[in-house]
Amino acid sequence: KMKNLRRINLDNNVLSDITNLCKVKTLRELRANNNFLGTLTMDISKLTKLRLLYLDNNQLENLPDSVGRLRSLCVLRLNNNNLENLPLSVCSLRQLKVLELKSNLLKQLPENIKELESLAKLDISNNQFTSLPNDIVKCSKLTHLNASNNKLESIPSKFGQLSRLITLNLRQNQINNLPVDFGKLTNLIDLDLSYNELVLLPESLGSLKKLTEIKFNNNPSLVAIPDTLQKLSQIKKIYLQHCNLSSIPFTIGEAYNQLNYVNISYNLFDTIHNLQGMNNVTIFNISNNRITDLTEKMYQLESLCELYAMNNKLTHIPKSIGNLKNLEILDASENLLVELPLSIGDCQNLRELKLRGNSLESLPATLRQLTNL
Repeated sequence: KMKNLRRINLDNNVLSDITNLCKVKTLRELRANNNFLGTLTMDISKLTKLRLLYLDNNQLENLPDSVGRLRSLCVLRLNNNNLENLPLSVCSLRQLKVLELKSNLLKQLPENIKELESLAKLDISNNQFTSLPNDIVKCSKLTHLNASNNKLESIPSKFGQLSRLITLNLRQNQINNLPVDFGKLTNLIDLDLSYNELVLLPESLGSLKKLTEIKFNNNPSLVAIPDTLQKLSQIKKIYLQHCNLSSIPFTIGEAYNQLNYVNISYNLFDTIHNLQGMNNVTIFNISNNRITDLTEKMYQLESLCELYAMNNKLTHIPKSIGNLKNLEILDASENLLVELPLSIGDCQNLRELKLRGNSLESLPATLRQLTNL
């Protein structure tokens, strides 16, 4: 009787079965997130005009093969379920543009995934994948791939064929190297490789000219970064904390004139140089290194608002710190400081000053000038 029904939203109910809905053959969109379906009826295939199917958080353990007959389906969301595998028939959905499978129990994708010729967005984060099928590189329209929080040890050798990728999230895996052709992903804007086991990075990364952030943090075996990264002129933020780095092989500021955030904490730096041109940096974190002295150039960073230098081996802060007129937070805790320069009083915007764990015997009277403290 419901001949004109196109959309139905049944989110946040206690449904355990939607078989009756499968008689409404005019449906284009079905939302039944946050229910208790457990299994999906085979009759779902009767909804041949269905374009959007949302079944997040339903305790689903499997999908019927008949789901492959939903030939008009463009969006399939199955997040937060208990799926352990997908039927091969899923790859018959030639119109499918968005496939979301995050937070399930999946260990592998169907080998025929290349048949999803329209696929633009794939989210398989928070599963148990140890590898990706080699033929995923033939999903040539893929622009967004999220495979974070899995157990991936590597990615396919021809991964560079996914040349339309704009965002790639491989955070929190066990990846130890990247394929040589990774630099062919020239449309990448957002790349996250943090929390992996990377040892070396390919020189070809210098070809990713659209990248806006460097996210290689928490790769404890990463001992160096290639100097080709200086070609990435769009970089605004650098995340390199918790690695095994002792130097950066180029002048950061000259390479990245849009840079506003740098975090190189928890590394092995004993000195910080190559700071020329970092005129727009507002937050700089160099904490938990082995730094004994901060170059004078550090105190020429006129835009700097927050400087974190705790747990190093700093013995003094030079009087040029007074040049940092925009400085709001200075944390130099757990160092070897015995005094502060009088010029600290020129940092009129300072609202947090942390100096615990040093050897200070007195404080300069000019601290009284800092009315925001």
